[in-house]
Amino acid sequence: KVDFESIFFKKVNFTSGIKYVKSDFINTNSVDIDGVIQNEYSNESLLDEYILAGYSQANFNVFKNFTVQAGLRYEFTDTYVSSGEEEVFVDREYGNFFPSIFLGYKINDFNNLNLSYSKRISRPAFTDMAPMLIFLDLNTAVFGNLSLRPSYSKNYQIDYRFKSIGLSVQYSNEDDVFARFSPTIDAETNFITYSPNNLDQRNSLTAILNFPINPIQDWRIRFFTSLSYSEVQGLVDDYEIDNSVTSLRFNINNDINISDSFTVQVLGFYNTRRNLNNGGYMRPMGKLDLSIQKKVDDNLIITINGSNLLNTMKFRPMIETPELNLIQSAELIFLKPQAKLTLTYNFGNKNVKAKKVNSSEESKRINTS
Repeated sequence: KVDFESIFFKKVNFTSGIKYVKSDFINTNSVDIDGVIQNEYSNESLLDEYILAGYSQANFNVFKNFTVQAGLRYEFTDTYVSSGEEEVFVDREYGNFFPSIFLGYKINDFNNLNLSYSKRISRPAFTDMAPMLIFLDLNTAVFGNLSLRPSYSKNYQIDYRFKSIGLSVQYSNEDDVFARFSPTIDAETNFITYSPNNLDQRNSLTAILNFPINPIQDWRIRFFTSLSYSEVQGLVDDYEIDNSVTSLRFNINNDINISDSFTVQVLGFYNTRRNLNNGGYMRPMGKLDLSIQKKVDDNLIITINGSNLLNTMKFRPMIETPELNLIQSAELIFLKPQAKLTLTYNFGNKNVKAKKVNSSEESKRINTS
């Protein structure tokens, strides 16, 4: 990655750069039942991919209270996937432009208005692309999908802020959206396979409201509420998915200062039913956390953290596919209620600043969840 930054005409902040990313993986599956290799579940695939990107961005003020930030990015991608015997699964080359623009207007000291538009690309995780194989039981398995394509989205957003109250409205139109865990059934064996697929499109509209409340001087409350409507359309193995869900999410964060050295934080969220891209939906879920911190002296801090105290952090997907005569539900628990005690003692110099290292965008494609 190489970046260039300069100021033109004493008013325009200009940034440009180029970036090159090289990725590869080797994925091998081998299923053995009673000493016999099952060829239908055994394979090997090798991915070789590179991405070359060029981008530029300019920030400037049209006049004192009106800010413009405009950018343009071009990405070229070459993806090649073959078997150990050089059978070609994927040989794909494509290039795209991704414009973005942000307009900010400061109405006065208490009112701000922002508008933005951007086009983005989301590439599938390597664990979704690799033809991995995970048996959930003797009749159900999860596969990857080598032919999974990236998705493209057009995003529009308007933000208004009055003092500390924020209101945001977002609209997104996404093509080739990822549908993880899309079910298919073998008509002869009734073997159920879940794999990621691309659906035609997803449209979503979201309104977000956040504001603070201070009942007393030492008690600060922050509310964050979002209302979303999402509809997904597409085909998976000749059956049509046309699913729409309205979802409400409510977050609350309480900060309470008992004294100068003793603080309590209570935070949680609740989410109503939300859309899954595979024709199903996620049933309601929530979470409640508690943190108590005591500062003993300038060097010693004692913290007790309680997470998911009510044991409501449960992922409960529901998939109803009448075309496949399939109704499936699950309850996945990744986090049990837990408590942690942390003792922090400072041996060093408080004036030494720690360096922050940010993860790259590409590292998000390497996930094992």
